[in-house]
Amino acid sequence: MKRETSQKVATWIIFSFIGIALLTKLVQNPIPTLVFLAFVGAIFYLYKFPPKWLTNLTNQSRKTKVASKGKKRKKYPFRVIDGKKKSS
Repeated sequence: MKRETSQKVATWIIFSFIGIALLTKLVQNPIPTLVFLAFVGAIFYLYKFPPKWLTNLTNQSRKTKVASKGKKRKKYPFRVIDGKKKSS
């Protein structure tokens, strides 16, 4: 239990340092910081809500892989191979 709480505390400390650094950069030189934050926000938005043309491209590549696998598939599910056991 102590390890989990110490990891949570360390995570919060790291994120607070990142937040403080971003705020100081924003106060000192706001334009590059805002451009960077807009860029990160746009990537996050596209990751969460991808455009339809991009999802269609990814689905088509998956369909072709599945279709090529389907052609190589055998028609019977399994084959019995005679073993070397003596039958009694």
